[in-house]
Amino acid sequence: MDMSDCLNNVAYTCGRCAMIYYDYKQLLEHLYWRHGTESVSCNKCLLKQWAYAAHICHVLPIDESQIETTQTYCFCAKESDSPMIGCDGPNCKLQWYHFECVGIVKVPAGSWYCPACRKH
Repeated sequence: MDMSDCLNNVAYTCGRCAMIYYDYKQLLEHLYWRHGTESVSCNKCLLKQWAYAAHICHVLPIDESQIETTQTYCFCAKESDSPMIGCDGPNCKLQWYHFECVGIVKVPAGSWYCPACRKH
């Protein structure tokens, strides 16, 4: 079993709402956009660490340069500082949507699913 097999079997749980992600970056995005948490620098490895998430240096060794930083979000595929909401669908392809693109004015209570995930 190589490292990629190990990474595919790891589940990361949000310590705030118990959502489970199989991609650590998705968990961090969830924490930022859904719960408004900010990162701080880890004293041990100097990487970012987040409240309510197991820190990566305590879970698996990781090379931060391997984390993909370019990803398309929302239908519009535009980078923007406008508010975004994360889809709670486990297989959502885009994951994050601008409020104005999906017709949201304020953050809804509970889970939210994008139009594509609502169809399934």
